[in-house]
Amino acid sequence: MKRPTKEQLAKDIATDMTWAEIAKKYNYSGSQFLRKLRKRYDLPQRRVYRKPSEKHLRRMIYDEGLTPYEIADKLGYADGGWSNIYKYCRDYGIKFDFRRNAHLYARPFTDRQKSLVLGSMLGDATLTAAPNSNSVYCSMTHGSKQLEYLMWKLRELSPYVICKTAKRTGQHPGGGYSTVYSSRTIAHPWLTSTYPLCYPNGVKIVSLEWLNQIDEFALAVWFMDDGSLNKRYGTMVLCTNPFDYNQHTLMQQWFYDRWGIETKLEPRRNNQYMLRINASIAGKLREIISPHIIPSMRYKVNYG
Repeated sequence: MKRPTKEQLAKDIATDMTWAEIAKKYNYSGSQFLRKLRKRYDLPQRRVYRKPSEKHLRRMIYDEGLTPYEIADKLGYADGGWSNIYKYCRDYGIKFDFRRNAHLYARPFTDRQKSLVLGSMLGDATLTAAPNSNSVYCSMTHGSKQLEYLMWKLRELSPYVICKTAKRTGQHPGGGYSTVYSSRTIAHPWLTSTYPLCYPNGVKIVSLEWLNQIDEFALAVWFMDDGSLNKRYGTMVLCTNPFDYNQHTLMQQWFYDRWGIETKLEPRRNNQYMLRINASIAGKLREIISPHIIPSMRYKVNYG
């Protein structure tokens, strides 16, 4: 670890190197000692002569995409120096949005991405308000057998998914363990605007307005999330247990009006239901969704 002389440190802090880069140059793990050394050498504070011009500041924000923390470090400010960067922006009239992933907020979801979210929301996905914020993100969780399906979703929703999948093992109420994987999108304005559609009064409720936005692709995603095929009897089932009786009758009417598919209510415990499509008409549903079923999920529509 080499301690710089006064002349060396004076030369370094007059450059565009950050304090972190200067510390690395002399093999220090942090810059705290070098900042103290600057005072001991009676060298001027960097902020005195490193205030950026408007042109320089605009270049760092718009061209280099730096945050106020990165700009403050680059210019040699001490802790808390980021507040000066905000002040300079106000003084120069520079508009800025330094929120994480700000460059993605103005980028709209594609129609296909919207369909994927709306279809998956009828299945396993959830919309959640970010802590201390009105912004909303979409969470997706699947079992180990559907891990490739989850990874496909993350690829489809790129670049709005930036977090890695999280692996979690939990115990079933009846005993035994299972592994699930989860991930989520960033919070995005379109998801925030969609939240009232799927969660009026904060509870997920199916509506005709929501169903009318479900196209063939979204229907396939819904089935890949919550559908199953009984290979013995040829029936197809959607696990719609979370929705109440009135929502089930609405979904039944929508399936018939929109797709010409007649469904049956299959009772479950605790006054719950699932939608069943009998073998005689299941082929019609399979014909609609099969072009959109990914290879790892074809077991849900194939008899073989």
